[in-house]
Amino acid sequence: MKKKKCEETINGIVTRVFFNRDGFFSGVLRTSTGETIRVCGAMTANENDAVIVRGSFEQNKYGTQLRVTAFEYDMAFDTAGIVHYLTCNPAMKGIGPQRARAIAEFCGAEFDTIITDDPKRLLSIKGITPDIVTQLHDEWVKYKSLNKTITFLAGFGITHKQINALIDKYGNFALQFMKENPYKIIEDIPGYGFKKADVIALKMGVPKNDPNRIHAGLFYLVQKNIQDGDTWIESECLVSEANKLLIMDTLDSREIISKRLDAMIEAETLSEYHFDNRVLVSLPSIYHQEAFIGDTFQKLCSKQ
Repeated sequence: MKKKKCEETINGIVTRVFFNRDGFFSGVLRTSTGETIRVCGAMTANENDAVIVRGSFEQNKYGTQLRVTAFEYDMAFDTAGIVHYLTCNPAMKGIGPQRARAIAEFCGAEFDTIITDDPKRLLSIKGITPDIVTQLHDEWVKYKSLNKTITFLAGFGITHKQINALIDKYGNFALQFMKENPYKIIEDIPGYGFKKADVIALKMGVPKNDPNRIHAGLFYLVQKNIQDGDTWIESECLVSEANKLLIMDTLDSREIISKRLDAMIEAETLSEYHFDNRVLVSLPSIYHQEAFIGDTFQKLCSKQ
């Protein structure tokens, strides 16, 4: 039997970056004990970032490397750590080593509380302007948000690049939006369809009969039908396909899906069309395009 590799948790500072893209990182870390190690795997970081990585060591053509399976930014700064963070962060304009040390000594162990909740207290420090205070507060809040979001979402298979895309769109509310409706990822991140989002949502504990899940499933099936070459799908057929897709484990699943479909049509998220005793469903854009073509054709015929 193959022996399972033991995972280790290591704190350190990124001193060199070889590759950092699409959720994969390769670089060098100086650990809290002063040792230099090579790391690679599922993380994203820049030089001088303080991080906590978890993984196991392996041998490859580059020598011994820590294969990272999880990481987060290290928020537990001492005075030296605060100075390092402030002076090495390219977003911190106007904060050199002297001002950074003054801020670190002023805040001490309350750095996070002061910067987050009462940053104006920093104005009592010589040389600290309102612009610096605003900049420091905004960057620190963003940094904390990124850390919380990465820590929570990385376990669901979302890459750090995709997490950054969510944060760029929703800012500090990215994690809140994902917890409230993980199916938003379909709209906001390229490459995520219903099935990938559904795996994440179910892992997060979203109930199978959640309205957002049914909504996303119905919308996915209508889009898939269009991509397959059919601009409309019969309502009954759509409900049946959704019932197979969602596997809701309840006897009234078809009724629940039908009610959600009616709500989507009423909200004009989807459109319905009655033709030859059938109820057809499609996207509003398809409905309007076909209506325009029909009207144009009718006008042309009337002129002849």
